[in-house]
Amino acid sequence: MSSHQHSAGVYKIKVGPWFYIGSTGKFSSSRYTHLWLLKKCAHPNPRLQQAYLEHEQFSFQIIEVLNPSDNLRKAEQFHIDLHATTIQVADYANIAQGQIDDVGNGRHS
Repeated sequence: MSSHQHSAGVYKIKVGPWFYIGSTGKFSSSRYTHLWLLKKCAHPNPRLQQAYLEHEQFSFQIIEVLNPSDNLRKAEQFHIDLHATTIQVADYANIAQGQIDDVGNGRHS
């Protein structure tokens, strides 16, 4: 984890060929929580969980560092929209290869 581990901003989690984009007030907490839930087979996103069980790969990439007082959701949506220009966006709370999932940070369904 970089020196930005305690920073706020937008991140991308990749599990095998699957990924999603999220925002957080603290990168290190989000990374730890997602990975811990995946390892415990308790992640609230069943497709992300299945991908982890199949591939057992996990990467956490910081896309943009922001101040905690910035509009994190707006920045997250910007990055989702940016990726959506080249790939098909997944339905809310779903994840699929080559698609984006906007789950996390209290928006689990």
